[in-house]
Amino acid sequence: MSLANNLNALIVKTTTKYFRTLVIVTIILIFVICYFLFISGKIDAVKEYQVSDYEGRVQLLAEQEDYLEGMKEMNVEYRKWTEQEINRINNASPSDPDYPGLFTQFNQMIADAGYNLSSLNIEKVVALKSDSRNSGSSAISSSHQTLSLTAGIEAPEGYGYDNFQTLLKTIENNLRLIDVLSFNFTSLIVFNFIDF
Repeated sequence: MSLANNLNALIVKTTTKYFRTLVIVTIILIFVICYFLFISGKIDAVKEYQVSDYEGRVQLLAEQEDYLEGMKEMNVEYRKWTEQEINRINNASPSDPDYPGLFTQFNQMIADAGYNLSSLNIEKVVALKSDSRNSGSSAISSSHQTLSLTAGIEAPEGYGYDNFQTLLKTIENNLRLIDVLSFNFTSLIVFNFIDF
């Protein structure tokens, strides 16, 4: 027998004897290589995400707890209000437009200033989608119903600027939230209001 045959026989005999051990070592070696090449990076990424997600959820929880605390404080303050104060707030920003009441209120307000209401046109304004608290603009929040009022007002003879200032102050001090957008002087004063 030659040396090559002896060597082959020894390799076959050793391989046969330790076959299971070699298979197990090879499988373990493949798992270790795959772990370091593919799996360990994914595990690190998942751990980082879990930490950042956890921190975000902790921050969100803290914000929600602050909000809840603020709501509890507002609830305590609300319970201190009298029925008369609540009605006054509801009258300042009613949920329904109440066109007859709005007409009566404007007629009385104009009459108290010494003028005569000759016409009043009330139209709903389509609310803008932007939130004025966040954008800093004068956009109307969509949670409020907004009306555009165009009023024709007749001034008695001899009425001047002081009387007109009185009318503007009366409108400004009105319980309802009103912005005067424009006014025109003709033989009749025409106002354009926005009522929130």
